[in-house]
Amino acid sequence: LEPGGLQYLPTMNIPEKISGYRGTPQDDRVFPSFGIIGGRRSYQVLSNTGARIGTFGKMNRSFYSTPPENAPPRLKSLVSAAIFGLEADQGRLDAVENAFAGLGLSYASNGLPTGPDAIEKFLFQGKKGHCELFAVSFATALRLAGLPARLVGGYYGGDYNEIAGYYVITEERAHVWVEVWIEGKGWLTVDPSRFAVNFEEGLARKTSRNELRLRLFLDSLSYYWNRLVITYDFESQFIAASRAGAELKGLREVKIPRRTIALTLSLLLLFSGIVLLLTNRRITAEERMLQRFKRIMLRRYNIDIPISSGLHEAVAGIDAPAVREFVDIYSGALYRDRVLTREETVLLRQLLKDMNRADKKLK
Repeated sequence: LEPGGLQYLPTMNIPEKISGYRGTPQDDRVFPSFGIIGGRRSYQVLSNTGARIGTFGKMNRSFYSTPPENAPPRLKSLVSAAIFGLEADQGRLDAVENAFAGLGLSYASNGLPTGPDAIEKFLFQGKKGHCELFAVSFATALRLAGLPARLVGGYYGGDYNEIAGYYVITEERAHVWVEVWIEGKGWLTVDPSRFAVNFEEGLARKTSRNELRLRLFLDSLSYYWNRLVITYDFESQFIAASRAGAELKGLREVKIPRRTIALTLSLLLLFSGIVLLLTNRRITAEERMLQRFKRIMLRRYNIDIPISSGLHEAVAGIDAPAVREFVDIYSGALYRDRVLTREETVLLRQLLKDMNRADKKLK
């Protein structure tokens, strides 16, 4: 952890244990920390990413279910209509999610509403907002539905450094989402920003892939320098020295100046970094299908879907069942933060084939 003013140790969600932690975890798996400002700090965390947060004792449902006094009347009407006749917590959550996703909201970082009626303007007028507007308005909707809800602050994702094997998480990744209490399940994580029609594009990094790889390569050099030299990590130094000794074992009888060896190793490291920077990342099957879909849209309908546009928004004017079904299935997985099932993948590939056949018949 780099020096800063954080009063808590960041972890993967959900943390279960922090080695070397000298303190008492608070309720709901919060680990307060002190004295971080002095310098870098290393620690190990055991996290269970599939866990659900419980609570000690009885959860104060009325405290977390009280909506703000200035909740927009139109939002109250929307929620009331969505949950009409529903009693179970899970059913109400599903209804609020569907109503929220149907508003056609977009993710943006400028030109956003402010003031006491910001939620009203965001949901029903401008329909553009950042993660805080999404989280506050969605938590308000959940509380209007009688569900306990709270805001959570943290970081969304990170950049994986393949050279050194770690993630780089910077302040620009700061994010806000929601936790909702479901009876019998505990606190569940819900990121309402994912209901934006352009969520992935809205949070996409603006720098190019090569610029990112160069930055990660330089960061890895800084990481190794601090870990092996500055912080005097004996275990890491011993491992590195052992590996170097094993590699150079056969050179003992050959008198090669140390300066030549050091220069050679430096050049090899630089060359390896350049190769990693120029090597394209392997795209996933989902990304390949999306690229194929966009090529079909451009070829047949002359629609170039930009990275800043959501799929529903881009194909709104196309009256083709295969196109709409593809967008519904693909977006349904993307915006609900889950991977495509095997059946959905097979169906999406078939829909792409149908679009291609229709395109050939048209020609």
